[in-house]
Formats: sequence, C-alpha cells, structure tokens
Amino acid sequence: MKNKKTFNRQEQLSENTIPIKNQTTIPIHSYWFFAIMVVIASSMFVKHGTVDLQWNNSTYVIMFHYLVVTISILSLVFGFIYWSQRSNSLTKWMTNFHSLLTLAIMGTFYMTCFQEASWNIDSVIALGIGLFLIAQVVLILNIFLSKKNK
Repeated sequence: MKNKKTFNRQEQLSENTIPIKNQTTIPIHSYWFFAIMVVIASSMFVKHGTVDLQWNNSTYVIMFHYLVVTISILSLVFGFIYWSQRSNSLTKWMTNFHSLLTLAIMGTFYMTCFQEASWNIDSVIALGIGLFLIAQVVLILNIFLSKKNK
C-alpha cells in the first residue's frame, strides 16, 4: 500500500490565502496614452474656441486647441517616462500618487475651458500649480529610488 495522501484543492489552500489565476494588470503607461485619446475625443464637442483666465489682475486668453495639444503632449511625455521605466520596479504608491494627482490637475485645468464666462480663479490655479509640482517631485524621487535599489 502506498502512503500517499490525496488532497483536494480546498485542503491545499489555507484560510488566509487567496488564489490568483493568471491575473494580468494593465501597465501604467497605457492609462496615459488612453488619456490622450479622451482629451482629443472630448475636444470635438466644445463649442467655443478660447478660454479667458483671470490671474493676478491679468487676463489670459488661451485658444482651446492649444490647451488640448498641451495636455496631450504632457500625457505623452508621462506615458513615455513610465514606458521607459517598465523594467525598473517603481514604488506602487508613488506611481499611483503621481498619476492620479497629475491626471486630476490636468483634468481640472481642462474642465475650466468649459466655463462660458470668464471668472477669477487665482487660488485654484496657484494650488493646482503647487500640487502639480509636488507630483513631479514624487515621480523624480520614484525613478531615483528604483535605480538606487537595483
């Protein structure tokens, strides 16, 4: 007689483990390239061609086309940065923090162009620029930390 024990699948798994079956994740650079498509597709539905921003007693008139191109180029640059870092093990929370904060700020600036009247948003622009710069510092730290840990 053989003393081999036969286990079924349920006995092999302990109570604290969760089986993962070939779970694929979408790379972070794909989200940046998807953002380009969303910005360009949504720009087709805008009726007016300029954005009037008042900041520090100055009025800036920005053509909507330039805003779309700028946000698309920024998304392309960040997508390329993450694509080039795909072999490095970036810190997950730093990657998520940078991506979510940057996309939220770019989306907020993009949505300001849908306002019909010009309005004073000094504090919003200053806060947005500050948070945008903080997010970029987190990206640079993430890249340097991943290269240091190699």
